[in-house]
Amino acid sequence: MTNYFTRAIFSFLAFASAFLLFVVQPIIGKYLLPVFGGAAAVWTTSMLFFTTLLLIGYIYSHILATRLTLKTQAYVHGGVIIGGILVMLSFFVFRGSPIMPDEIPQGVSSPFPILELIYLLSAYVGVPYFILSTTGPLIQSWFLKSQKTSPYKLYGLSNLGSFVALGAYPFVIEPFLSLGLQGQLWSLAFILFSFVFYICIALLLGKKFLETINFRNSEDVFVAEAENNSLKTKTWLVWLALSALPSFMLFATTNHILYEVAAMPFLWILPLLIYLLSFAVCFEGGLLFKSPVNILALFVGLYPFGFFIAQSWNVVFMYQFL
Repeated sequence: MTNYFTRAIFSFLAFASAFLLFVVQPIIGKYLLPVFGGAAAVWTTSMLFFTTLLLIGYIYSHILATRLTLKTQAYVHGGVIIGGILVMLSFFVFRGSPIMPDEIPQGVSSPFPILELIYLLSAYVGVPYFILSTTGPLIQSWFLKSQKTSPYKLYGLSNLGSFVALGAYPFVIEPFLSLGLQGQLWSLAFILFSFVFYICIALLLGKKFLETINFRNSEDVFVAEAENNSLKTKTWLVWLALSALPSFMLFATTNHILYEVAAMPFLWILPLLIYLLSFAVCFEGGLLFKSPVNILALFVGLYPFGFFIAQSWNVVFMYQFL
């Protein structure tokens, strides 16, 4: 296996997993939107479900990468992928579609529509979505060990895949493909992705590759990394807060748009597109990220935000004297 082929496999998995991860959201959303409506609460609940499942996938990947040897990681995650394919095949046999219901629900049957929405999302796309959510951080860990270089370009590539998926759906996928065909093609793409992932696993378990890895006890590796990268609690909390701010602003901005403009699915996607593009630029942009253009973009972005804050304070101030 050449080094070029290895990097191509990792790059494909990073891009494809993110693409499938984000394109399935509007697909299942189009199924469920007529049932629950286009209210802002539907978007917030859906984002809560997908974000939480994504976080669970990241935690799973972190545990595998830090607690298990590379061989064990490959076997465990390979088994998880097989389990996911079997679940999708059983859905196809018993309800006619791997990720879609056999028939669209005619209405909300539960007095708790939010819980019903979460249940339906879990039942239809929960398993494959979880598998895809684990791919990014896991292959980045494998890439670091095999290529001895920074995996952040893969992270930028995965965000680019997410951006392409959300941008292509309303203009390329939805207008030309029926909803049932979208689900079938997505399922076939997931199986193709799984096949390539098994090629990656076979590469990891190859003798030549294993000889390049210095296997130590997984617990020793975890302890050594923890000692070398120990952070003060204050620093850790600051990093945690800074990483949470972009997600907070995404939710706040989207909610404001939905309440003030219209509760349209396309307006759900637009802020998320900009959010994902910013990650692709940060981790893959090279000189673009370091250029003064970003400083200018920061001030341009702060202007409408500051204007909105000023207008809000004016309303509050005027209300006190009415």
